[in-house]
Amino acid sequence: MRWTEWWFTHNDDDHDGIVQYNHPYCGADDSPLWDEGMPVESPDINTYLVMQMDALARIAAMVGETEDAPRWQQRADDLTQRMIEQLWDEEAGLFWALKDNQP
Repeated sequence: MRWTEWWFTHNDDDHDGIVQYNHPYCGADDSPLWDEGMPVESPDINTYLVMQMDALARIAAMVGETEDAPRWQQRADDLTQRMIEQLWDEEAGLFWALKDNQP
């Protein structure tokens, strides 16, 4: 849970609810995603966080944390919606990574 919170606390400079990479040290150091510099709001890290929050919701429900389960699920759903609104390109049929709010 703390790791998930860390991403939103330290990696959402514009406070739009979409986290960004602030460095290229994610295991994809040579990715062209970093060619234009940092930060980059990328669909991959946000998708990982959606999956993580879905899992946290399921785990919370399994262990009887009745307040945490719906909270994590709502956060996962909210991030999914923000990704669709901000990163999805209907015409191209894909999610774009954004640098300075530009694909």
